[in-house]
Parts: sequence; C-alpha cells; structure tokens
Amino acid sequence: MNNIFLSYQNSPRYFLEGIKETEVISGNDYFRQLPSTTVYDYTLFKDSIITKLSSEQGDFRFFELPMHGTGFLTKVGCINQLDTTNIHPLHLELYQWFGSVIDSYATSSKELLPYNNVFLISKAVFGLGALEEDYINKCQDSHTNPNSKLLALTTIATESNGNLIQYDKGNKVYFYLADHIANQARLAKVQDVPDDTFYTASGASSVNDWVDSYFGQFL
Repeated sequence: MNNIFLSYQNSPRYFLEGIKETEVISGNDYFRQLPSTTVYDYTLFKDSIITKLSSEQGDFRFFELPMHGTGFLTKVGCINQLDTTNIHPLHLELYQWFGSVIDSYATSSKELLPYNNVFLISKAVFGLGALEEDYINKCQDSHTNPNSKLLALTTIATESNGNLIQYDKGNKVYFYLADHIANQARLAKVQDVPDDTFYTASGASSVNDWVDSYFGQFL
C-alpha cells in the first residue's frame, strides 16, 4: 500500500489537480525493466513503491521508501531532439527512469534537502541561466575575469532558492551559491572566482558521489 503517497496527498505540500489515472506498482516490478547496461545501482529502490499519476499538469510518479517514511515526486518527461552530448550518462539515465524530482516528502520530522528539478534535462540545464548576470556582476565588482569553462557547466539540480548543483565535462561537481552562507566547513571556493559564486564540496566531488549523497538523505 502506498501509505506515504496518501499522506503526501493529504498534506499542504500536495498541489496536483485533476488526477485521471493512478497505478501503484512495486519497485521490484518497476526496476526489473532496467537493462543490463545501467550505470547506477538501484538496490536502494528494490522495496520501494511507485504511484503513477496522470493529471492536468502532466504525468508524474511518486517514489516512496516505506522503511524510511520518505518519498519524492517526479515529473515525467521526454528528451525531444535535445543534444545530450554534455549530459553525464548517470544524469541521463536517472532522468529516463525517474523523471525530474520536483518535490520530496517525509512522514516524520526528518528534514529533506530543499532541492527541486533534480535530474531535469532541458535546454535550461546548460550554463548558469538566470544566474549568469549575478556571476558577471560579481566578477566586475571584484575585478575578476569570468571563467568561460564555468559558464558552460551542466546543471543536475536546483535548490528551491535558485542555487545550482552543476558538473563539468570531467565529471567534477560545482555548487553555484549566490546566497552562500560563510563558514560551511565542507565547502571550498573555486580558485579565482568571486565570493558567493562557485564552490566545491568534500564528499561530493563527482556526479556519482553527489547522486549517492542526494539519495542518501531519504534513508
């Protein structure tokens, strides 16, 4: 039974309207379809429950981990003739199997990270987007030259406050923290960039590391 989804559905966080179809399947059945060429270990989700939804806002899935009282809502999408050259294989695979994670939920007081649009793939994931002006202005104020390589990163997740988690072609992860709060021990500012722009984090140096830490919060 999808009790976590039903709790989510009755919570103030729930926003879907006009649900047309609902199918509940086990994680074992859902992930049995995985090809042998997958690049991620989905063992974490073997006992999960997936609720499939069709609503006025599109198609969604809610993945829940019953043993941990947590779950997340994803928006299902397709990659329409989009150049995925600079998309990391794991990013691409997670989008194909989960969709874009747009909300998370816990039945307990467990605090989940404020991420939205996790694993999204669209034209908007390339570069800094709306935050490019913020970076350029901070470079001008600090008399620093903008780094063209940092302007060409790919976004794997967006925080609810607009901050970005990105990666480069070498699989290195960066955090663009426009409203960075100082003295976070695990963060290190990238060399030759202004404050409150690009940082790296210990324990999340690669895309795989970051994905593991992201899913780890639900345990």
